[in-house]
Amino acid sequence: MTKHRLAVLAALTAVLSACEELPMQPTGPTGLSDQLLLYAVLNPDSTRHRIEVAPMDGFTVLSLTGLTIRIHEREPASGGWTLMAEWDSARAAAAGEPFTHCVPRPSRDGEWPGLSPGPAWVSMAGGERGSYCVRPEAVLRPGATYRVEATAEGRAMAAGETRVVGDFLVEGATISSGNDAHSLTASWSESTAAHRYLMAVRRRYSVCYNCERAWYAEVEDTSFEGRVPQMAIDHAGPVPMLDVAAVDRHFHAFLTTGDQGNLHQVHPVQNVVGGYGVVGSLVHRSGKIAMSGR
Repeated sequence: MTKHRLAVLAALTAVLSACEELPMQPTGPTGLSDQLLLYAVLNPDSTRHRIEVAPMDGFTVLSLTGLTIRIHEREPASGGWTLMAEWDSARAAAAGEPFTHCVPRPSRDGEWPGLSPGPAWVSMAGGERGSYCVRPEAVLRPGATYRVEATAEGRAMAAGETRVVGDFLVEGATISSGNDAHSLTASWSESTAAHRYLMAVRRRYSVCYNCERAWYAEVEDTSFEGRVPQMAIDHAGPVPMLDVAAVDRHFHAFLTTGDQGNLHQVHPVQNVVGGYGVVGSLVHRSGKIAMSGR
């Protein structure tokens, strides 16, 4: 049975159990109630890394106490782990910086638009009111392996590992139009540890009423040559841009699996041990697209 099917089965069991009269358990939380959701997408472009954590029983438990986040780097020679960053809620509160619930935020320069769903994708998390955001500080090396750990009072540790993807450049992009068809030719340099590249055409200026960002392509190599739908051309405006995101295999699997569903969700493939969620990596680059044949 796959991980996401196990997650669905566990979620259904928890919901159905709540409707029955069950004997009281003498020790602490049971089922999923002591687990955490952990969402971390590491980007070596920044020294501050947005990490989101939520209690799995977020519908009934709306706060976490004693929250600690650690980032470790694996030593290539010994295979051991070196602590790179540590954040805990007690020290943050003493410094006058208490951790807060996550709030929706627009994409900023250098970020891939729309690829930051956070842990609220799991319906059992109770939405954003049960999700917390922290930003531990660490300088990350492309190609190195990192482990992110989250612990909280009365909770099992949630942890995940990933190789951090590296820098790359968009070398060129051209859209050729003719005979009511549009072809895109694009290339970029290789990103260390990248499992896939996600690329999309967008307008340079983000304000566009009734515009869609539905078209993208998934590429294994460092180039693309193929048709682009008319919809993407229409919505890209007079100054189209090419977005390319290099992603590791864990974040790629998380983004491309699962289903929202009408009655219940099929959860994405996840790599967090002891909890739910994903620890992955992403680097995003953009370049202007030249237009030919218009």
